[in-house]
Amino acid sequence: LHNTQTQIAGLQKGNANQFSIAVIGDSWVAGNMIVDPLAKSLKSAFGNAGLGWAPFCNADGTPNGVQLTSLGTWTCTDANTGSGPTGSGGAVAYGVDGYDAVSTDTATPASKDIYAITTGGVIHYVQQPGGGSFRYQVDGGAWTTVNTAGTLSIQTVAPITGLSYNYHHILTQVVTSPVRLLGVDLQNSYQGVRVHRIGHSGAQSGMYASLPSTWGSSLAALSPQLVLIALAVNDMNSATPVSTTVANMATIVADVRAALPSADIAFFTQTDSGLPLGANLPSYLYAEEDWARAHNVGFIDAYKALGPYNSNALGFYGVNNHPNTVGGQAIANVISSYILDGTHSLYGDQMLAMSDVSDSGYAWDLSKTGPNGQARIYNQATGDTY
Repeated sequence: LHNTQTQIAGLQKGNANQFSIAVIGDSWVAGNMIVDPLAKSLKSAFGNAGLGWAPFCNADGTPNGVQLTSLGTWTCTDANTGSGPTGSGGAVAYGVDGYDAVSTDTATPASKDIYAITTGGVIHYVQQPGGGSFRYQVDGGAWTTVNTAGTLSIQTVAPITGLSYNYHHILTQVVTSPVRLLGVDLQNSYQGVRVHRIGHSGAQSGMYASLPSTWGSSLAALSPQLVLIALAVNDMNSATPVSTTVANMATIVADVRAALPSADIAFFTQTDSGLPLGANLPSYLYAEEDWARAHNVGFIDAYKALGPYNSNALGFYGVNNHPNTVGGQAIANVISSYILDGTHSLYGDQMLAMSDVSDSGYAWDLSKTGPNGQARIYNQATGDTY
């Protein structure tokens, strides 16, 4: 994670840079059990660069401390369920999290109000053929009108800046129809870390792999230097073939790299939370790990940190087989340790350095065994796993 270490070093030296992280996943990300403690840990160490992505049409994805108020008629497009407004794209959702908010309500008029502590922000929207217009204001101030007609693309308004560090209203309102809005990137003007929670409850890897070609632009508009991805549990629950999951993850990584060539990418694992097919989860995780090793993608093993479900004997899990606040904190701790300590291997705490073993370039990965119980050896010189 070379870019990540550059950002961390700059923050440590007080270079006034901002380190932006995007965390992509299903309800384990949307539910905020993991992302909130991760953000708190990093911001405590380096400063608060903002709350990050606040979507207009994903209640699960609203950051802690943000109040979203909707007036009038809005239709949420949901890439996972296939629901969407008739005549405006159907199941095609253009948001980075697989949602967007569509309205033709000029009578009310329809509006979205974000209320949060922030020194500024950037509104994201979809430009589309035949698009209407919306306007926005901050704290009841002057209106700025935006025309959304044009070639299909992801667009942003000029950044809202210069606000005091306090609660502010960022209000968007439909003027002419139709409009398709995505959300607001809540930013502070200070050195520090901003973590974007990009979760979609129920999502499988195939949902993200099938989002429209503009998805990369949606992600790039958030300017993350590190992209973390966790997708496996819902694939497992639906008995998706492991090979299909790996192919989907490869597509997601390719999309990220096309949009953000210099960004670091890492997978982090979900864990066995007692689901009926939970015993199958390691086969997905090891396959993702092997693919990651072969394609210069980081792999952060939280499964090892939490251990087997064992009837939730350690109290890591809550309702609906999700991590509770304790389990989420434990996973966040694992992720944070890899971000903060550049000397760690991303493939397990017990991976030894080459100099610790021999001049051959081989190192035992003592933290894992393969799906059939065999020991795993990692050749640090070639990247091969045996």
